[in-house]
This record gives sequence, C-alpha cells and structure tokens, in this order.
Amino acid sequence: MESKNILQKILTEKISVKDAVTFDNKHLIYKLRDEATAADCVSLINKCYDDSISSQVKCLYITVTRKYCAKDPVRQLIRNLWVKADDRLKEGILWRLLDDNTLPEDWHRNIFLYIKNNYNTYFRDSIISYYGNGVTGLNEAIDSLYDNQFPTSKKWVYLFSLLIYNEIDQEKVKLILKEEKIGTSNTFTREVIDFILTQHLQ
Repeated sequence: MESKNILQKILTEKISVKDAVTFDNKHLIYKLRDEATAADCVSLINKCYDDSISSQVKCLYITVTRKYCAKDPVRQLIRNLWVKADDRLKEGILWRLLDDNTLPEDWHRNIFLYIKNNYNTYFRDSIISYYGNGVTGLNEAIDSLYDNQFPTSKKWVYLFSLLIYNEIDQEKVKLILKEEKIGTSNTFTREVIDFILTQHLQ
C-alpha cells in the first residue's frame, strides 16, 4: 500500500494496534510525515481525545505530525494534549515537544521528570523499538545525537537514550557524556548529564 493510501487510512479509519506497529517504522514514517498536511496533523491530534483508541495508536498519530509540530496551531495542540495524556501517550508526545526549539525550560524539566519515572517502561521500550538492540542500536542512537538535522532542543534526550545501551559499551557511553558536558554551555543539559553519570554510571 502506498504511503498516501496509508495516511488516508490512518486519517479516516480506526486502525488496530497491529496496523500502528506496522506503519510506525523508520522507513514508512518519514513518508507519512511528508504526505501529511497541517490540517491532517490537527485532525490526528484531535483523534487522540477519543478514549476508544489505544494510546499506542495515538502515538502513531503524533509521530506523523513532526513536520508541523513546531508551528502553531499544531504546536499548541500538542502541548495541550500532553497535559491530558496518559503515560503511554506522553512517550510519543515528548519527541514532538522537543522538536520545538522554543519549548520553555520548565517543559524540558517536566519531560525529564517523566522520563526518569518511566525509564524502565515506555521510554526504554520506545528507544529499543526505534534503534534496535545491541551494538547496532547503540550506534544508531549515537548517530541521532550527532545528526544536525535534529534540533538542539532534543540533544539531552538523545544523551539520555544512550543510557539504555550502557551494558553494551559503558566506557563509550561515559566518554560521550563527559565530552558533551565539557562541550555544552546549556545548564539544563549539564544537569541531565550529571544525573546520568552519578545515578547510573558510577
């Protein structure tokens, strides 16, 4: 099925969790994001208020909105949704919030608290699902950290994602964190790095 037909299915039908898992892969999701209009993104966010739709399906809706998530009205709608979302859906929303370089620091701190509280469940599962396991997963996560296509507002969450691959190569993870701490002037990012190093990588 072509990406435009899949997008139409997502917009007009109540898809299953199985469909959401199938559609939410790195290769297809980029095409869906390109196909989606701002109006489509608004429609998908509004569908997230339907309690009969699972949070996993809603996460697919949110990831499709990436192209417009740093522009109003999509930006404000995503922020509004975060306030009402359950923990499973928040995992999907946080990535779109962090795509916005204008996101205030108190939002970053709120997301950081969410990740700490859900590290061993939704956050860990989503990272492994996206990047994969083992050395391949670690290398993919490192690539995202240094990819200039991603906004600097997401850097700290990519650093946090490296922790998941700590058992693969702890020394490499520690080295990257320490280098990033030296290289950044952002106080909040330094706080995140200090937390990871002191709480998890001693």
